[in-house]
Amino acid sequence: MKICLVLCIVFLAVIAVSSKKQSGKYLKKVYKECQKNNETRVDNQILKKIKKNMQVTLPDNYGAHSLCILKGLGYINEDATINTEKLKKKVAKKVEEDEVEDIAFECVAVTDTPEETALHLEKCLRSHKIEPFQPVQSPHKSCYNQIALTVLSAAVVVVTMVSAEKQVNEELTPYKRTIRECQRNEATKIDNKLLKKIKKNEDVELPANYGAHVLCVMKGLRYMNENNTINEEKLARNVAKKVTDDSEEMEEILKKCRVSKETPEMTALHIKSCLLSYEIDII
Repeated sequence: MKICLVLCIVFLAVIAVSSKKQSGKYLKKVYKECQKNNETRVDNQILKKIKKNMQVTLPDNYGAHSLCILKGLGYINEDATINTEKLKKKVAKKVEEDEVEDIAFECVAVTDTPEETALHLEKCLRSHKIEPFQPVQSPHKSCYNQIALTVLSAAVVVVTMVSAEKQVNEELTPYKRTIRECQRNEATKIDNKLLKKIKKNEDVELPANYGAHVLCVMKGLRYMNENNTINEEKLARNVAKKVTDDSEEMEEILKKCRVSKETPEMTALHIKSCLLSYEIDII
């Protein structure tokens, strides 16, 4: 078994080195093609500064250059639409799994021109510290990687089975599904970094749509109905988990928390704040 595992690691290392070399050559090929054309050629010094996130004045044809590169690498299709599957694979290598959909959604924008689409995609990826100009796997590379993945999976399947099952279960929790749905809607979307700070009870300035976000979450978790009324049965069940043996305390908490305010958003904020004040999690 140990010999098999060592052979797997050696095999994967060889594949990784080979794949990296092929990727570098492919990127250079695309870059040279775009630099050959006067319409898409950009001064090398400017490109180096852009890659280092330095402040530069972009030339008029930079959108055409970006479009050329991103098309060559397969992130933008010939019809100027974004290849979302390749984009998600790229994003998944750099961020947590639960952030992939949100970032991909943010970076796929409908713009007036193909050049603006390319510029938006590039700027969006860089804002998340993801280098946009990286090659897409060639067919041969994909084949090699698939073989490597199969061999590695077979060698470590017993070790990873428990953690993989746990990850799947966590991904399918109602809370995570609800947050994902609310983050897909521009009206209820909140910056992910801000949400993490709020969850840690850090001092932050709440955005104007925070009430709408919380309302979306409370509806998704069934604390509030679609007609904006409070789901008292769901609320009572959650409180009962915290105070199982004290009916008086439970009634007191419910009385304070199931209060309808002037607007649905204010009601949602009140329920959340009230539950948290009693150290009752909404999840």
